[in-house]
Order: sequence, then structure tokens, then C-alpha cells
Amino acid sequence: MKLLATITNPALPSGSSVQTAVGFATYVSIALKTMYIIGGIAMTILFVYGGLEYITSAGDDKGLTKAKKIMTDAVVGIIILASSIPIAKILESVFGLNIFGVISFPSF
Repeated sequence: MKLLATITNPALPSGSSVQTAVGFATYVSIALKTMYIIGGIAMTILFVYGGLEYITSAGDDKGLTKAKKIMTDAVVGIIILASSIPIAKILESVFGLNIFGVISFPSF
């Protein structure tokens, strides 16, 4: 009967398992790391783009408003991204996982 209850996910690489909390924490850690990198790059690009729009608006109120909105949205986005760290830390302590310790950030 145990053979019938086995479910394999074809989206996961072969040999990987999310059946344990450590396996799940590994995937969450990879997702968070990727999210932080992409979010940081996107915030930088949007903030620079908003700054260029602000500079090139030449005093046009519509252009200034658009540029300020782009820059504000970039800052709000990075604040939301940064607020996910305490949420993940709370989930770590509640479920006894080690989300941020599974995969280390690259060092130079």
C-alpha cells in the first residue's frame, strides 16, 4: 500500500525530495535568495530610471510626478522585500527550520 501513496513531482530534479523539513527549507532558501537578488537589481534599475526621468523632465509637472512615482514604487518594493526577512525568521523559529543557514550568500 505504501507504493500507491508515493507521489513524485515531475517539476523537481531527479533525486530531490521535499518530504523532509530540511528539503523544504532548502527550496525556500533558494527561492528567497533568488527573490532578494532579482528584487535588488529591479529596485536599482527602477530607481536609476526614475532619477533619469526626474532629471530629463525639465520641470514638466507630469514628468516630475511620473518620476517620483517610479522612485517611490521602487523604495516601497524594497521595503516589502526587506520585510519578508523577519517573516521568514519567525517561520524559522515556529517550525524549527534553518531557512537562511541552508545556502549561504556568495562572498567575494
